[in-house]
Amino acid sequence: MVDLHSHFLPGVDDGAKNMDITLKMLRQAENLGFKRLLATPHINEYTTSDILEQIQNTFQLVLTEKNSAGISLELGLAGEIHFDSHLLSWLDHNFLKIGSRKKYIIFELPIQGLPINIEDMIFKLGLKGVIPIMAHPERNIYIQQNPGRLNKWLNLGCIMQMNAGSITGDFGSAIKGLAWKLLRKQQIQLVCSDAHNTGRRSYRLQVRAYRMIMEQFGEDFATSLFKSNPEKIWNGHEIVLPVVSEEGINIPMHEKFIRRVKSGLKRPMMY
Repeated sequence: MVDLHSHFLPGVDDGAKNMDITLKMLRQAENLGFKRLLATPHINEYTTSDILEQIQNTFQLVLTEKNSAGISLELGLAGEIHFDSHLLSWLDHNFLKIGSRKKYIIFELPIQGLPINIEDMIFKLGLKGVIPIMAHPERNIYIQQNPGRLNKWLNLGCIMQMNAGSITGDFGSAIKGLAWKLLRKQQIQLVCSDAHNTGRRSYRLQVRAYRMIMEQFGEDFATSLFKSNPEKIWNGHEIVLPVVSEEGINIPMHEKFIRRVKSGLKRPMMY
């Protein structure tokens, strides 16, 4: 598996507290069959230039310790950026972008409420050649009540990433119910661990979620969510997004074509 969202860097956010926990997390992932892990420490308005430097230095230290411990995982560094009006400014820090071609960023919404300028920001990112990945939308309270809103963002070229713990029920039955609804409607393109430790929020959730989805939807769908789509993003390749109908919104064909061109994504036109 390729995991594009976890918090194994020690001492930089609410993930691993020290290097010992980091190495235990990496060893756990390796034993579970993971091949690549992306570190995505939290980035927000309180993240200073000194903190950014600390993150990069810590990542280099983790690489050294990983190699000394004989752990064969391939590691990468990016960030989980909190959505606000300054989101575009983080593009200046190339290491926060994902993939060998640095074409993706991952951002998270606040748990409560919904910023008013999401569509505008997705459009501006597309103009800059950057494809946004929305982290765990199923955990946002507004989306829990208005799941059809995801379709609008998908049509603008935003990729949806679900947490494995949402699928397994570790975030509660309500989020689990929504997670499976979104999966049935194929509104999700990635499932990631969002691992913080080796216990309750560990890489084991990713394996459990993979098995559950494979049993429910088949191997091809599970492979796309956990393996092939993450691999494409890691390598800087584009993934195919569906054009989906938006609840309560009648989108003319010419408008869908315009959105497709603006997003810069090659997607099949399905009406």
